[in-house]
Amino acid sequence: MDKLKHPAVAALLSLLLPGTGQMLAGQYKKGAVMLLISVTTCYMAGLASAVAAIDAWMVADKARKGTEFGEWEWF
Repeated sequence: MDKLKHPAVAALLSLLLPGTGQMLAGQYKKGAVMLLISVTTCYMAGLASAVAAIDAWMVADKARKGTEFGEWEWF
């Protein structure tokens, strides 16, 4: 058996970068879709984290200054 196509190597690759293990095994289209979904999800999670951090900063600044704000107020 080709060491590069060993199931453990494919699983490890997909754990590190989803879809790459499938591509290694020959499922190129499936792997590409999984990779695209993974990259998109990570991007969206990063964007959500950035928005949450900015909002937390702004709300904490209002609280520190004694400015009133609503329970669901943003920025």
